[in-house]
Amino acid sequence: MKINFTKEQFKTLMGAVQIANWVVNSQREEALEDYAALTNFVFSHAKDFGLEEYVDDSEGELGTFYSTPAFSKAIPAFRWLADYEEVSFWDELAARLARREFEASHTKQEIEAMSDCEEIDVLAVLEDKYFDEFDEHGIDRFYFDSN
Repeated sequence: MKINFTKEQFKTLMGAVQIANWVVNSQREEALEDYAALTNFVFSHAKDFGLEEYVDDSEGELGTFYSTPAFSKAIPAFRWLADYEEVSFWDELAARLARREFEASHTKQEIEAMSDCEEIDVLAVLEDKYFDEFDEHGIDRFYFDSN
Protein backbone atom coordinates (compact mmCIF):
# COMPACT_ATOMS: atom_id res chain seq x y z
CA MET A 1 0.00 0.00 0.00
CA LYS A 2 1.17 3.47 -0.79
CA ILE A 3 -0.18 6.66 0.73
CA ASN A 4 0.34 9.95 -1.06
CA PHE A 5 0.70 13.15 0.95
CA THR A 6 0.90 16.75 -0.08
CA LYS A 7 3.72 18.77 1.44
CA GLU A 8 1.28 20.41 3.87
CA GLN A 9 -0.23 17.07 4.86
CA PHE A 10 3.22 15.65 5.50
CA LYS A 11 4.14 18.67 7.59
CA THR A 12 0.97 18.08 9.64
CA LEU A 13 1.86 14.40 9.95
CA MET A 14 5.29 15.35 11.30
CA GLY A 15 3.64 17.44 14.02
CA ALA A 16 1.16 14.67 14.83
CA VAL A 17 3.80 11.97 15.25
CA GLN A 18 5.98 14.32 17.30
CA ILE A 19 3.06 14.96 19.69
CA ALA A 20 2.13 11.27 19.83
CA ASN A 21 5.70 10.21 20.55
CA TRP A 22 6.06 12.86 23.25
CA VAL A 23 2.79 11.91 24.97
CA VAL A 24 3.59 8.21 24.88
CA ASN A 25 7.30 8.32 25.73
CA SER A 26 8.21 11.52 27.59
CA GLN A 27 7.39 10.12 31.04
CA ARG A 28 8.73 6.61 30.54
CA GLU A 29 12.03 5.19 31.70
CA GLU A 30 12.12 3.04 28.57
CA ALA A 31 10.52 4.37 25.41
CA LEU A 32 7.91 2.40 23.54
CA GLU A 33 10.00 1.86 20.47
CA ASP A 34 7.07 1.61 18.05
CA TYR A 35 6.27 5.30 18.58
CA ALA A 36 9.88 6.45 18.53
CA ALA A 37 10.54 4.38 15.41
CA LEU A 38 7.45 5.74 13.64
CA THR A 39 8.48 9.31 14.43
CA ASN A 40 11.98 8.61 13.14
CA PHE A 41 10.58 6.94 10.01
CA VAL A 42 8.32 9.89 9.22
CA PHE A 43 11.11 12.40 9.92
CA SER A 44 13.45 10.43 7.68
CA HIS A 45 11.19 11.26 4.72
CA ALA A 46 11.12 15.03 5.34
CA LYS A 47 13.65 15.60 2.56
CA ASP A 48 11.32 13.85 0.10
CA PHE A 49 8.84 16.67 0.72
CA GLY A 50 11.34 19.52 0.69
CA LEU A 51 11.21 19.78 4.49
CA GLU A 52 14.82 18.87 5.24
CA GLU A 53 15.30 22.06 7.28
CA TYR A 54 12.88 20.58 9.85
CA VAL A 55 15.02 17.57 10.73
CA ASP A 56 18.59 16.90 11.75
CA ASP A 57 20.33 13.54 11.90
CA SER A 58 23.73 14.79 13.03
CA GLU A 59 23.07 14.86 16.81
CA GLY A 60 23.01 11.18 17.60
CA GLU A 61 23.53 7.87 16.02
CA LEU A 62 23.40 7.53 12.26
CA GLY A 63 19.85 7.32 10.97
CA THR A 64 18.20 8.98 13.98
CA PHE A 65 16.32 12.16 13.15
CA TYR A 66 15.51 15.05 15.48
CA SER A 67 13.35 18.10 14.98
CA THR A 68 15.11 21.42 14.47
CA PRO A 69 14.31 24.94 15.68
CA ALA A 70 12.87 25.59 12.20
CA PHE A 71 10.47 22.69 12.78
CA SER A 72 9.42 24.12 16.16
CA LYS A 73 8.78 27.51 14.58
CA ALA A 74 6.80 26.15 11.62
CA ILE A 75 5.04 23.32 13.47
CA PRO A 76 4.58 24.40 17.09
CA ALA A 77 3.57 20.92 18.25
CA PHE A 78 4.85 21.47 21.78
CA ARG A 79 2.99 24.77 22.07
CA TRP A 80 -0.20 22.98 21.04
CA LEU A 81 0.57 20.28 23.59
CA ALA A 82 1.15 22.93 26.28
CA ASP A 83 -2.20 24.55 25.40
CA TYR A 84 -3.89 21.16 25.77
CA GLU A 85 -2.11 20.47 29.06
CA GLU A 86 -3.18 23.86 30.43
CA VAL A 87 -6.86 23.12 29.80
CA SER A 88 -6.49 19.51 30.95
CA PHE A 89 -4.85 20.58 34.21
CA TRP A 90 -7.82 22.72 35.26
CA ASP A 91 -10.36 20.13 34.07
CA GLU A 92 -8.64 17.32 35.93
CA LEU A 93 -8.10 19.39 39.08
CA ALA A 94 -11.78 20.39 39.18
CA ALA A 95 -12.89 16.81 38.56
CA ARG A 96 -10.67 15.39 41.30
CA LEU A 97 -11.59 18.04 43.86
CA ALA A 98 -15.28 17.60 43.04
CA ARG A 99 -14.97 13.82 43.39
CA ARG A 100 -13.17 14.21 46.74
CA GLU A 101 -15.83 16.59 48.04
CA PHE A 102 -18.63 14.38 46.73
CA GLU A 103 -17.25 11.28 48.44
CA ALA A 104 -16.59 13.18 51.67
CA SER A 105 -20.16 14.50 51.83
CA HIS A 106 -22.00 11.30 50.92
CA THR A 107 -21.96 7.86 52.44
CA LYS A 108 -21.10 4.86 50.32
CA GLN A 109 -24.75 3.79 50.56
CA GLU A 110 -25.98 7.20 49.39
CA ILE A 111 -23.65 7.08 46.41
CA GLU A 112 -24.68 3.53 45.51
CA ALA A 113 -28.35 4.56 45.71
CA MET A 114 -27.86 7.39 43.20
CA SER A 115 -28.40 6.87 39.52
CA ASP A 116 -25.48 7.65 37.24
CA CYS A 117 -27.33 10.78 36.08
CA GLU A 118 -27.83 11.99 39.66
CA GLU A 119 -24.16 11.46 40.46
CA ILE A 120 -23.09 13.28 37.31
CA ASP A 121 -25.41 16.19 38.13
CA VAL A 122 -24.00 16.55 41.65
CA LEU A 123 -20.43 16.29 40.38
CA ALA A 124 -21.12 18.89 37.67
CA VAL A 125 -22.34 21.39 40.26
CA LEU A 126 -19.24 20.78 42.36
CA GLU A 127 -16.94 21.06 39.34
CA ASP A 128 -18.60 24.35 38.38
CA LYS A 129 -17.90 25.66 41.86
CA TYR A 130 -14.21 24.85 41.42
CA PHE A 131 -14.10 26.31 37.91
CA ASP A 132 -15.57 29.54 39.28
CA GLU A 133 -12.86 29.55 41.97
CA PHE A 134 -10.12 28.94 39.40
CA ASP A 135 -11.46 31.64 37.08
CA GLU A 136 -11.51 34.19 39.88
CA HIS A 137 -8.45 33.21 41.93
CA GLY A 138 -6.42 30.58 40.08
CA ILE A 139 -4.65 28.58 42.77
CA ASP A 140 -3.97 31.58 45.04
CA ARG A 141 -6.37 30.31 47.71
CA PHE A 142 -5.22 26.69 47.71
CA TYR A 143 -3.55 25.66 50.92
CA PHE A 144 -2.63 22.29 52.30
CA ASP A 145 -3.59 21.28 55.78
CA SER A 146 -0.48 20.04 57.54
CA ASN A 147 -2.48 17.84 59.92
